Amino acid sequence: MSACLLTDITHTVQDFPFTIPELLTLHDALLQAPFVSPRSQLQVYLCKLAILHLQISEFTSNLNSGHTSPTTITNILNSINTTTHHLSQWPNSLPKDWIYNTMVIPPDWNQWTPVAHIYSSFWAANDWARYRTLQICTCHLRLHFYHLLTATNQAGTACISLDSLAGDISTTHVKIRNLANDICASMLYHLGYRCMGSAERRYPIEAYPQGRYARLMSASQVTWPLYVAGIVERVDAAQRMWIASQLDVIGDDVGVQQASAMAEVVRELALRGGISMHMSIAY
Repeated sequence: MSACLLTDITHTVQDFPFTIPELLTLHDALLQAPFVSPRSQLQVYLCKLAILHLQISEFTSNLNSGHTSPTTITNILNSINTTTHHLSQWPNSLPKDWIYNTMVIPPDWNQWTPVAHIYSSFWAANDWARYRTLQICTCHLRLHFYHLLTATNQAGTACISLDSLAGDISTTHVKIRNLANDICASMLYHLGYRCMGSAERRYPIEAYPQGRYARLMSASQVTWPLYVAGIVERVDAAQRMWIASQLDVIGDDVGVQQASAMAEVVRELALRGGISMHMSIAY
């Protein structure tokens, strides 16, 4: 499973390149295979999120035709909660060299957060970026499903109180903001920094991938997570603009052309004051 891609949540099940039975077969095969690296587990979660996306899409179609049941709602909520729990346990399974450190950075380094994440290797940094992206995708699917329940008065059908939903939505919004901040905090490792008023980009960390090819790989791998952080709801306009500037660095300085197009999308969303994104999982 090579990547977590973003597509419009309004795509139908027919547009998706895989069926639920195919993904369930793949999911079971991934579970039976030995986890040879931390990324192996992330592939399982990505597959599960793709299944959830299709289940929610089917639920939406059934809503339009009037064929829904409390059992279906409960099963989807249980799947979301189970996936959320499994993702939360991933950091506990990591080898010691996958645990990142933090460093306080000077204000003139022009970073979004006052503390940066420092990783022991490119692979560790890449896996953490993927992990945070999957977490955001899970939060998005949760919020999207909650919106469907409240907009169609289905919450009561499944005996879910509106107060409980409101509290969970608020908690999920906070989690999304924290994940977006964590992705931003890793940019110093991936992209280095440029002091205000200086044209020179610096890389103060010894663990940073050395050489143009290594930096290209590092930047290309973090492009999607950074883009997700830029379009996710509850990120304010100032942070979106900073994220767009980092995508500009990836596009202009590193040469990943796709990042330049992403920067324009994020910048436009910031200027429009947008607060939501449309997202699903594919691979």
